[in-house]
Amino acid sequence: MVFLKSDYARLDQWMLNIKRQNWTPNKTSRLCSEHFESHNFTTDPREGTCLKDTAVPTIFSLEEPKPKRRCLVGIKDTEIFQRIQKKKKSVFCESMKQFATTLQFYSPKAYDFVREKFLLALPHPQTIRKWYSSISADPGFTVASFTALNSHVAEQKKIGKDTVCSLMMDEMYIHKQTEFDGDQIHGYVDIGGGEIENVVATQALVLMVVAINGSWKIPIAYFLINSMTGPERANTIRESLVRLHAVGVRIVSLTCDGPSQNLAMIRELGASLDIMNMRPYFHHPEDNTQKVHVLLDPCHMLKLLRNVFSTVQVLFREDGQEIRWCYIEELHKLQEKEGLRLGNKLRMAHIQWRNQKMKVNLAAQLFSSSVADALEYCEQELKYSQFSGCAATVHFLRTIDAAFDVLNSRNPLGKGHKAPIKPTTKHRATVVLEETESLLRGLRIKGKDNTLVHVYSTQKKTPIYGFIACGRSVMGIYEDLVEQPAASCRYLLTYKLSQDHLELFFSAVRARGGYNNNPNVRQFRGAYKRLLVRHQVKRGTGNCLLRDNTTILDSTTASVNIARRVDVEPVEVLVPEEDSLSDLPDVNNLSEYKEAAISYITGYIVKKMKEKVTCMPCLQALTSENLVHPFLALKDRGGLQKPSPDITVVCQATEKCFQQLLKANGGRPRPGRGTTAAIVTQVLSDCSEKNLFPQLHSHMFDMCVESNHVHVLVKMAAAWYFM
Repeated sequence: MVFLKSDYARLDQWMLNIKRQNWTPNKTSRLCSEHFESHNFTTDPREGTCLKDTAVPTIFSLEEPKPKRRCLVGIKDTEIFQRIQKKKKSVFCESMKQFATTLQFYSPKAYDFVREKFLLALPHPQTIRKWYSSISADPGFTVASFTALNSHVAEQKKIGKDTVCSLMMDEMYIHKQTEFDGDQIHGYVDIGGGEIENVVATQALVLMVVAINGSWKIPIAYFLINSMTGPERANTIRESLVRLHAVGVRIVSLTCDGPSQNLAMIRELGASLDIMNMRPYFHHPEDNTQKVHVLLDPCHMLKLLRNVFSTVQVLFREDGQEIRWCYIEELHKLQEKEGLRLGNKLRMAHIQWRNQKMKVNLAAQLFSSSVADALEYCEQELKYSQFSGCAATVHFLRTIDAAFDVLNSRNPLGKGHKAPIKPTTKHRATVVLEETESLLRGLRIKGKDNTLVHVYSTQKKTPIYGFIACGRSVMGIYEDLVEQPAASCRYLLTYKLSQDHLELFFSAVRARGGYNNNPNVRQFRGAYKRLLVRHQVKRGTGNCLLRDNTTILDSTTASVNIARRVDVEPVEVLVPEEDSLSDLPDVNNLSEYKEAAISYITGYIVKKMKEKVTCMPCLQALTSENLVHPFLALKDRGGLQKPSPDITVVCQATEKCFQQLLKANGGRPRPGRGTTAAIVTQVLSDCSEKNLFPQLHSHMFDMCVESNHVHVLVKMAAAWYFM
């Protein structure tokens, strides 16, 4: 029924009977006919059922709710109204939070682009800033880090485990710059506590804790400094140890590098690195029965030892034998002349290391058994005069290499010197470290008056006592953690004590918003704060290079089908666009040096081919029971592949083809496409006249000509060698 428009008296009666408070009907308001009694209606054949002019609604069957019910209904209505008014918030899973914070860490612009393209599926940048807002990243000790450590210690205690860690410190250079953010000025020296000096900061001193019986690390403090004396650094370390002890973290070592301020700090703490009275530990300030062992980072000591060796050129052992740098240079010259390396990574960067003096891998690859093996082979087997008398140098390289492996073990399943220190390997590690200490103690150089003086008594002494202190501290930590009753660890991975963890953290800081090698204070503070929150930032390389993945040779669709039938990985051979290599000038026979180098390379090729070849007769044809070259016997330490003579012949033929190509092109590779295919084709042609793989002669007739296994193996080996 439509409400009355002009009969105001009856409209008031209707509104009175309806009993709706604060309500006024309008032209769209309607009232159901059920509220009127039957005598209020009239029936007309033409107009139908109509309401009388005097009708008033009197039927209201709805009961008035009780007071309690009215209260509940009111509360429910209020909750519904508030829920509708409240802005809906998205709940992001942990993996999404990690992805979002990581992407925005690397590039805010890239984050905005991805968020827009994926229809705002990622959280708003303001949401991410709220996640960070609960963490303070002001200079000084980081409260959030100690809170996290406290929680972790509590969880570990529930399962009966202690939290054993190493403490390390290092500086990162920052850009000298002051900035005003609208509230305060950033860029001055600040060590926390609210006092800021009127000196522009040049470094950020960072302290980090690395778990020895776990797989995590966390920075606990940073200080903006221009310089800091040894006693000041010692006070910082003591305060760190006290705070870590308060949350239940046991610190067993302190790792730093070798500047004079750190050496003064070590003396202030109570340790001694004097070569004649060495005591590389001090007592914990909160527990006098607990030792904190001191290590000068082995990676830094290795670089310093390389610097000393290269600078003085000649080191004298205790027995008078000479350790000469010139042997390293002669080996590099020989390898450059022959065009092949003799199973090592020595190159010009290792000789001219001053251009990249911070690269640890350059020092580690120089002090390696691979370089020592090459020197020994050149002297004893090849009889090259320029390597005469290099035995002392070979022994020196191998000793330092073994010691560095012991001080840098990172794999619980490692073998040899790279194995963790445990009861079954303790004796071997002890022998290596004691032999290294004896060698380093006896090293001498020529003084100003041309007399021999011990290196540890000169200005170049840091790597000497640094290595010795590392060896003693590592064995002391092993005794404290592994050999004691109720030991906290079953073995010791010495990489947990390395300063690499801080170097990689610094690399992540520099990667913030693009690689910024020299961030200012605000940029460092922002990156430090973000790295404390959930993220998946990949560790940078720091001063170390990561190994590249070996690429797999592409193949055509047709040859793939053949490979599926014969279980051999195919090699693509294209018809060369230029003249055949058979028309190129011949080269002399391979030298003994090249034969040795090729035999070692062939072992690697066999290893890669065995990953692709699944045919059992072909697999057996790749290897031999005996070593085919004496250089392999020198290099073999139990895991070397032993290539068969036939596969070695294929690799030698490939090298000859490559030398032909170089000779015809003036010593440079031929430009253009099809070089690999041309060499593979020529090798296949040269090897067709040789009786290769006689054990496969009957096997290769088991299939069609195009899938001849002997040809496929030859092509694979040649292609891998040329790569």
